[in-house]
Formats: sequence, structure tokens, C-alpha cells
Amino acid sequence: MAQVDKKLMNKMKRKQKRDESFKALVEREKTRKRQCISVLSTIDQTVESEFAEENHNNSLSSDDDDDDDVIALMAKRPRPRNVINSQVAAALDRTKISDRNAVYALASFSQAVGQDTDALALNRWSVRRKRIKHRDEAIAKLKNSFTPDVPLVVHWDSKLLSDISGQPGKVDRLPIIVSGHGVERLLNVPKLPNGTGEAMANAVVQALNDWNLTDKVGAMSFDTTASNSGAAKGAAVLIEQKMAKDLLHLACRHHIFEVMLGDVLNLLAWPSSGPDIPIFKRFKDEWQSINHESDSIISGIVDEETAVFFSSNQELLTEVVQFANKCLLEENQPRDDYRELLELALIYMGHGPPRGVHLTKPGAMHRARWMAKAIYSLKIFCFRSQFHLTSRETNIL
Repeated sequence: MAQVDKKLMNKMKRKQKRDESFKALVEREKTRKRQCISVLSTIDQTVESEFAEENHNNSLSSDDDDDDDVIALMAKRPRPRNVINSQVAAALDRTKISDRNAVYALASFSQAVGQDTDALALNRWSVRRKRIKHRDEAIAKLKNSFTPDVPLVVHWDSKLLSDISGQPGKVDRLPIIVSGHGVERLLNVPKLPNGTGEAMANAVVQALNDWNLTDKVGAMSFDTTASNSGAAKGAAVLIEQKMAKDLLHLACRHHIFEVMLGDVLNLLAWPSSGPDIPIFKRFKDEWQSINHESDSIISGIVDEETAVFFSSNQELLTEVVQFANKCLLEENQPRDDYRELLELALIYMGHGPPRGVHLTKPGAMHRARWMAKAIYSLKIFCFRSQFHLTSRETNIL
């Protein structure tokens, strides 16, 4: 006559579901054991036929018998041979082969050279464990062997990159490098939870501690974004606080000169709040319709005003030409924009570059890079006879 206790009823239903799930799990485990015994009996060539027949007849008897049979079969089988050494692990990492694909590839290679794949440890988890082990051993060896005796500069610069796990979207990666006189070493490229100065400072300090380089670092090299150079929460300030010492700040020259040249362009009349500068964007769009032959470039550079400037600054002209030729001939230019700016400077002054006149298609216009503005300005001036400019734009260039 009493009312139904709904709370107790729900509790009993949940208990019944748990019991049913447990029973299903037990049945699946029994089935798995039977399948395991069947597979082991088939591939084991050393097991006596009487034992295999007896095992087949008794495999369904009880769970305890199943466990005993598995142990007996495993004891008779030879231990699988490992095929993942340090060289193989490094090759798989360098070619970006996943653990699953590595199993297929190694099994095929083993069969091709006459190896019995049943005698090799070829499964995803064995391959994964060995690869992780060899990576740890390699990084430990690098850390122990890296003992520089010169002052070091730590560099970092966050980049948005695709996730190596294959997940959609981008992740923040922070390459961390130390360099000194005759020394350069990549320490780590950790994934950051966010792009704040705190996250970058934690990653840099942790990398330096892992490599035992905290006492050897005397300077920092970074770009001038707010997350790096902020007075309160910038990564540079936070790194000094976490390391409890003052460090020399070496801000990126690209970003410093960008402020200078950007102010010059804004003063002359190209201020823009957007990501593009209109005249540069227009030049990039019309590039295909411009004649790029070297004769048309050099013949259109020197005008009356430019000739007067060159004649009155011969000493400066000679110095710049010598500097540009030395950089191109005697030094390695790690970036294409360095080389392009030097070659454009020589072309502007009427001297052919060492490798000849060859102008590339206008690239990205980075507001954080002063060199992009200089390259665009020189390139437009070289083709001003073909690219339509107003008299004001010509004077500005």
C-alpha cells in the first residue's frame, strides 16, 4: 500500500546494468582466450601434435584450464626478436611513419629478405615502446655531450603549425635555440597551451634547466611583439625573473628596422591601418603584365635625378657596391629576402649582381619585416616605366 521508492528503484536498475555489463565482459574475455589459444596453436610449429590436439579438445573446459594452456604454449614458443634499433627508429621518425604503418612496412621488408615474421616482435605497441625508448636515449646522449664553454644566447619565436597528431587546426609551437661562438643547438620545440608571455617563459626556462644551461646563458634574442617585450608580462622580463638574473636583450633587427622604415613610409604618405599597403598590392597584382627582361630593368633605372645623386655620392656608392658584392660572394645568405635586397641594391646602382639580373615575383608584405617594404620599393622603382604611377608616388619612391 506504500508508494514506490523511485530512488531505490533507480539504484536497483543501475546495479542490474552493471551486473549485465560485467557478465558480458566475462564472456568476451573467455572468447578472447579461446581465440588466443587457437591462434597460438596454429602458428607454433614446435608444439607436438598430441599437445595441440589435447589443447583443442580441452580449450573450452574452464577458465583455469585456458590460462594454463596459454602459459604452456607461450613457454614453448621462442621469444620474438626485436627489429627496432636506434637506426631504424631514427629512420621511421625522419620519414614520419606512424607506428601502425611501420608494422606493415617492416613485415613486408622482413618477408622480402627471407625472415620469418612470426619470430619477430612486429606489433604496434612493441614498435611504439622501442621508438620512445630510442628517442629518450638519443636526447639523453645529446644532453650529456653538449657542454659548451662559451657564453650563450637563447632564441625563441612561436609559430602556428599544423598538429602532428593529425587533428584539424593549428597549434602554438615554440622553437628554442641556444647559440654562441661556434655553438648552435636546438633544445626543444614544445607545444604551448597559449601564446602568452607566461607560457613562452615557462617553456624557455624549462628547456634551459633540462639541458643544464641556465648558468651559461647571458643574452636573449626575440622579436618585438608585446608577448615577448612587454614591460610587465613579456616573456623576456619573466625569463629574467624565473632565472633570477639580468640578461642582455637582443631584439630582432628586422622588427626594429621595421619601426624606422614604417615611420618613413607613413610620413611620406603611405599610412594604412590594414595589413596591405595599396601601392604594393597593386604592383603584385600587375606583375604578370610587366616585362621582366634584364635589359628593360637596367635601362629604366637611372634618370636625371638619380644620376645627379650618384655623381655627388661616389664614395658612398662605391662603399655600398663593395659591401653588397662581398655579402653575395663571400658569405652564405640564409634567407632569400637578404639576397634579393642585396641584388636589388646593386641593380639600382647600375651594377649587375654576380649571378645576373633575376627578379622574383613579389612575395608577402609583412608589416613586421622592414625588408619587405625596402624590396617592394626598389622593385617598383625599377619597373616604374611599365607600372603606372602618379607623379606623387614617383617622388615618394
